[in-house]
Amino acid sequence: MLISLSGFGRRVKILRRAQGLTQEQLAEAADLNTRTLQKIEAGQVNIVYTTLARIQSALGCTAGELLDQDAVLVLRDSAPPAGIDPDSLSDGSHPGRR
Repeated sequence: MLISLSGFGRRVKILRRAQGLTQEQLAEAADLNTRTLQKIEAGQVNIVYTTLARIQSALGCTAGELLDQDAVLVLRDSAPPAGIDPDSLSDGSHPGRR
């Protein structure tokens, strides 16, 4: 499975916001620097497995939910969290999907 950094970062951001967490709160829960989390969400930094594991543990989700676009797109079936544009949930890697 090939995943873009921006797609991964977008999914982290969506799941964080869905839980009502700020970047600072998630960074603290995942034992990360807030600036590092900001770079991850912006797709500007590659991460190692331990960082992935910390983020998924802090969000209470599986690594698959962070890595698999289809798992996150399930959020589209329900009302998206406040402030999230439902059309922004897809990273465009699947033809015909928005």
